[in-house]
Amino acid sequence: MKYTQTFESFIGKLVKQSQSHSVYQDPKHHDRLIKTGKDVLEHANVFKQNSEYCPIVYEVHEGDEPYIVIEKLETDKATIDYERLINKDRGYVHNWGYNTFKNNKSFQTVKDTLTTEEGKQMFDRIREIVLAIGMKDIHTRNFGYDKKGKLKALDL
Repeated sequence: MKYTQTFESFIGKLVKQSQSHSVYQDPKHHDRLIKTGKDVLEHANVFKQNSEYCPIVYEVHEGDEPYIVIEKLETDKATIDYERLINKDRGYVHNWGYNTFKNNKSFQTVKDTLTTEEGKQMFDRIREIVLAIGMKDIHTRNFGYDKKGKLKALDL
């Protein structure tokens, strides 16, 4: 039994889990995460083609249990900023869908309700990301900041 490893000790500590994906801390690199699950290879392709809006992809592993190794983004601060956008700016984020960002009139209507310049800038950046990668899963936990402080998407 001393040679048996648990999944977490082999692949890393579980950081986040959703219905479709699991995200683990890369045990070898503190600045990287391992993402597993449904459509992870599609995510890798979109992330690679859109590094301005998505985390860096370091490795792609295909096979029966595909996974990717990606840049670890600062999600705590992004969550706080996103929640502030919901609460302080009263932007009603939970009602925002892809069409809100795609349709100029809908986008401008929501943007006009925002009360701070910081909120308007974040809303512009979210729109930029959503339209660039066709993001449909738009909510608080799917964004993070890279090392340079640029907001990026963690999901599609």
